[in-house]
Amino acid sequence: MNARSDGLPQFRIRRYPYGISWRQRSKKPWIVKFKRNNVTIYVGSFITLEQAKLRADEYLRKERR
Repeated sequence: MNARSDGLPQFRIRRYPYGISWRQRSKKPWIVKFKRNNVTIYVGSFITLEQAKLRADEYLRKERR
């Protein structure tokens, strides 16, 4: 089984928080995106990791309602 039945992410040791990735760009290197039902949901790109964490947490809280 690749996914959890409760819809939460699997426990993995991650370099960055869940849903956040880094790309080598000078303007906005932090990307927040999630994959749900084989569809990628792009939340946005950000200048700092803290901004990306805030938006990822905000999206996940909104999704759980």
